[in-house]
Amino acid sequence: MARDGNGLPVLECATALALSCIICSAGMSLANVLGFQGGGITCITTIVVILATLFPTYIGPLAPAGETLALILMQVMFIAATSLFGLFDFPLLLITISFSFAH
Repeated sequence: MARDGNGLPVLECATALALSCIICSAGMSLANVLGFQGGGITCITTIVVILATLFPTYIGPLAPAGETLALILMQVMFIAATSLFGLFDFPLLLITISFSFAH
């Protein structure tokens, strides 16, 4: 899908989010089946590396969408972490600074 560089790639974001949910579920299930306690992230990472290596033309276009989702979720994490400590002005400052440097 061609983009002009502006806006949120909705289809790619939805595809990346759905694929990540499937990969995470498969990785956690694989870790449970193998009896690899606490090894879910290792199995998830292995699956992602294998898929990216075998299918680069399908996984590659999802990278910009993943970066967009990561930026949004990082802001949510900053808000949650700082609000936990009662610092309500700090999240606003972080978001303002972060989005001022975003493309």
